[in-house]
Amino acid sequence: MDEVKPDRQLKGKTNFISWKREFERAARANDVLEFLTGEEVVPPKPNKDEYFVKVLGTETRRSSRIKKSLSPTTDDEIETDDGQAVVLTTNNTLRWQIDHNEHKNAKEKMKLASRLLDAWISEGIKIEIEDCADAKEAYEFIKKRYAVTNERARDILLNRLHDLKLEHCESVTDYTNQVRQIKADLKTVKYDMTDDMFATALLHGLPPSYRSFKEKYDWIRSTKPDDSPDMDYLFERMHVEEMHQLQIKEERKARDKAKRDTSNSSTINMDHSTRYRLRREDRNHLKCTYPSCGKTGHSEDNCWVKNPEKIPRSLKEKFTNTTNRAVVTNGMGGVAEMNLTDSKDSYIRTDTLDA
Repeated sequence: MDEVKPDRQLKGKTNFISWKREFERAARANDVLEFLTGEEVVPPKPNKDEYFVKVLGTETRRSSRIKKSLSPTTDDEIETDDGQAVVLTTNNTLRWQIDHNEHKNAKEKMKLASRLLDAWISEGIKIEIEDCADAKEAYEFIKKRYAVTNERARDILLNRLHDLKLEHCESVTDYTNQVRQIKADLKTVKYDMTDDMFATALLHGLPPSYRSFKEKYDWIRSTKPDDSPDMDYLFERMHVEEMHQLQIKEERKARDKAKRDTSNSSTINMDHSTRYRLRREDRNHLKCTYPSCGKTGHSEDNCWVKNPEKIPRSLKEKFTNTTNRAVVTNGMGGVAEMNLTDSKDSYIRTDTLDA
């Protein structure tokens, strides 16, 4: 037996019509509806002693005594009496077994009907039927307690149909199924919904995003206003439109995600630069205690003067290139750059001239 969702359980008069139809469908599927309506009953438990044993033994002994007193017995007559006793015993045993199995099976069906009814009603109604002898009595009590007139049932169902919206359902299939269920419930209270009314109800519950779809379908209907609407075509187009709407939502989500990622990336970069700036500002209170340095912004442990090996490689190369280059003026009043390291051998020391 499948689990019943709370919204399908009987809550009172408001959902009795739809509940009764769905519950009886479930009871019919479980082959217990006849036990709830009274068409089938649980027969009394058969008493084994009433079928044979005492009665059969008494009649057999009485018949034997009468026969013995009237005429001498023969072996054939004794065998005949024994055969009749065996036949009677066998028939009564079979009849008892059949009646016993019928009682047992009917009792199990009634228990199943009780469990099914218990699963299809709310907790409050379960309390009301605790004193009922069986499922049939409980079901009769529920029908008398919560049944409504056809007029009130029509009002309830039509209001529910008006309030039913696609946005409140899981999908187009779920939405169309609920509208179908209301249509079937209306039929049980003698209210026939035509296909025109059915189509109008379906279109009424569509959200604003389906506006273009509704306009197109209304135009199609206007071309043949006297013909009954093709419901199969309407169902098909609604499912196609649902896929189109889902695609639009996915594309919108992708665009929004891309915007959020871009915004988050910019925020991260700003935070990184801010943290880097804060780290530099936080070191301003430091002062190097190394005698040859004494500058602020770092400690003695991180001093490059004391520990040249801590100088970053990029700064070393830049410092070396700058040191090895000099700017001199040429004789034309211009500026010439020359590498002092490469040209040191081209200079003549003064002491060599004296030599």
